[in-house]
Amino acid sequence: MHHTVLTERQMRDTRAKWWRWLGEPSEAGGTIGRYEGGLYLQRGVWRPSRHSMMKSLGFYFDQVGRERMTQRIAARVGIVPGGTTTDQAVGADRLLWVDTLHPVSHALTVTWSVDGRAVPRTGNARHLDLRKLRLSPGRHTVTATVTDPTEFVRDPAVRSSPALTQTRAWTVDTAVRTPVVESPLAITASTATDRPVGAHDVVYVRTSQPTDRAPRVRWTLDGRPVADTGNDRDVDLGTLRLSRGTHRLTARVDEPGTGRAVTRTWTVDATRPDVAYALSEPLLTVTRPGRPTEYVYNGPFTMGLTGTDDGTGQVTSEFRLDGDGWHNYYGWPTDARSPFLFTATGTDVDGLVYGNLGSGGLSVSPFAERSPGYGRHRVEYRGIDAVGNIGSARAFVATLIPPPPACTTVVSGRHAGPLTVTAGVTCLRAATVTGPVTVAAGAALVAQGSSIAGNLTASRATAVEVLNTEVRGAVALTGTTDHVTMVGARVAGPLALAGTASAPILAGGQVGALACSGGPTPIDLGAPTTVRNPTAAHCRRVMPPTA
Repeated sequence: MHHTVLTERQMRDTRAKWWRWLGEPSEAGGTIGRYEGGLYLQRGVWRPSRHSMMKSLGFYFDQVGRERMTQRIAARVGIVPGGTTTDQAVGADRLLWVDTLHPVSHALTVTWSVDGRAVPRTGNARHLDLRKLRLSPGRHTVTATVTDPTEFVRDPAVRSSPALTQTRAWTVDTAVRTPVVESPLAITASTATDRPVGAHDVVYVRTSQPTDRAPRVRWTLDGRPVADTGNDRDVDLGTLRLSRGTHRLTARVDEPGTGRAVTRTWTVDATRPDVAYALSEPLLTVTRPGRPTEYVYNGPFTMGLTGTDDGTGQVTSEFRLDGDGWHNYYGWPTDARSPFLFTATGTDVDGLVYGNLGSGGLSVSPFAERSPGYGRHRVEYRGIDAVGNIGSARAFVATLIPPPPACTTVVSGRHAGPLTVTAGVTCLRAATVTGPVTVAAGAALVAQGSSIAGNLTASRATAVEVLNTEVRGAVALTGTTDHVTMVGARVAGPLALAGTASAPILAGGQVGALACSGGPTPIDLGAPTTVRNPTAAHCRRVMPPTA
């Protein structure tokens, strides 16, 4: 069922496979459609979603797989576990009862019929008072039909199958007289009370089942009555739109005419969990009022998520990348105590790629073609507490730029006087250069967390990267053949760019003046460089001065 060789049009035309779900937003991310690869094959077989079951780990099941799982699991569980016995005829002078299962997310529906005709206005009740039907003398068949209306299923054949629809039938003989049997008032079963319930749970009680009366269940929330929807054995807390905090839900069962009552009480946890993130140190952090914090990295970065809640139990954190499916946060596959690692093309762990920022998605097959995921990415995160409350989604933005070239020479600490880079890649790491720096043709410079007392000049250099570095003089870069990257740079004098081969990255820094000529438009990564003395040069129009 989870694979096909049909096209989407063929599925619709023939009403085959998952045609009912085509075009729907997938619970696993993306859209339900047709994605090549399945049955351990990369070509010639298609699956319903990018992150279909057994294809990617950590995502939700898509609706196609979930529908079939619901069918298979429900088929092993009888949704009508009990009720009034059906092994002999019953009289028309009594009540019939049916017991159903009680999913946490919704109530099952119950309809009643007599001799094949629906009994009106039963309100989804779990009992039927035969005395009110005024049946004609003789024998009749009364049927209770119980259906699971779960939104997980769209296929009518699955809905009507014994997995999700079951019946219980009685022969009613008007000549039979039902003896009165005392049935003590009691709540015989209910949603567990030894732990809180969630703000969207369906809570239920099951009472004793006398043949001559129906004990009424009255619900109150924080002392206020809850409206009766017709089936007083269930209450759907999700419809009550509870405010944050803790609430008290009580079911009171009264014995008509006797004044006797029994109660059962639950604590309702309506507080959503919170999740905090911790990232590895970025090159640059950008904060703006009312917008997610943005971070710039030039290599792999890690993310740790920690969930907190005012209740007891585990908070499950999850995240999603660029609006794709929600992904369970489990630390890192090889060590749950380690943070999750994002890289441009992901990391292969035991035959599956994790943390991929490139094409194909966060978790993909190592055989899938994927391109590096440089650029801007939005990461959302949220938590689910032990009772199922889902916290509000928050976000941050991470921009990944290509890593610097590998160092052939490293300069750290104090370097007295001028520095000339004649060949290879010279890296300044926490270095202090007391003179000017010159980069010759074909050479490259990567300065990070450093200080240059004089000017920085490069002509036909391969690459120049100035990262969180101070230049107390001017910077003039001409004819750079590969790239220019200046992130968090502080330049006291003017910055002049001429004839760069690719778009220079100028982000989150400060310069005395800025001029560009003969090259592509600079990229600011959403963090424009502050120009203290703007001129009429091209760069000013591309990157306006900021306060």
